[in-house]
Amino acid sequence: MNMKVLLVVIVTCACARASSCPVDDAIGAKCQMMVDQSVQSLIGTFELCYIGMKSGLIPNSAVTTSSFWGPLHEHYQARLDNQISEHSTGSWSSKHNRVGEWIQVDFGTVKKVAGVITQGRPTSTDQWVRQYKVAYGMTENSLAMIQVGGSDKIYTGNSDMETKVYNRFPTVLSTRYIRIYPQSWHHHMSMRLEFVHGHCFDRNPW
Repeated sequence: MNMKVLLVVIVTCACARASSCPVDDAIGAKCQMMVDQSVQSLIGTFELCYIGMKSGLIPNSAVTTSSFWGPLHEHYQARLDNQISEHSTGSWSSKHNRVGEWIQVDFGTVKKVAGVITQGRPTSTDQWVRQYKVAYGMTENSLAMIQVGGSDKIYTGNSDMETKVYNRFPTVLSTRYIRIYPQSWHHHMSMRLEFVHGHCFDRNPW
């Protein structure tokens, strides 16, 4: 349901609640349910848990990488649900398949981040990141790995090209920078991603 339909529902409900409104009383009994369903639908459409990779709120210039394969494989192609087009191969792909490569996002200001969603490269390429580590910090020179029990946390990534995999961080991070370090991959180091707002820590982000 789009915004125009939601507005019609709300106006109809308001009218149904008014004593002088020529709307069948049965409509009023259904109004709250319709509004609730409409709002939930819009929340899903707006993807309120996403910080901005998919939407573009995070600009291309805020995404950097250690390397990329070539034109159309750049860092800013790593947006969740990106697809192949004349301007993109659908994901970031590193130039080198080796541990130490990374992709980083600068949020511009301090953000509260609950976790990260990843995908592989779309279509028939069979490329995705299987495991990765996450570093974060207020500056690029002060990044620290997320650790659990005194060891760097290794997150399980993707096992196919399209399925979204969400990994929640141990706690909500207050950070400006997040850097993803792939540790293992299938065929080639390629990925798409999105970060999840801290206020969605206790819920599914989609």
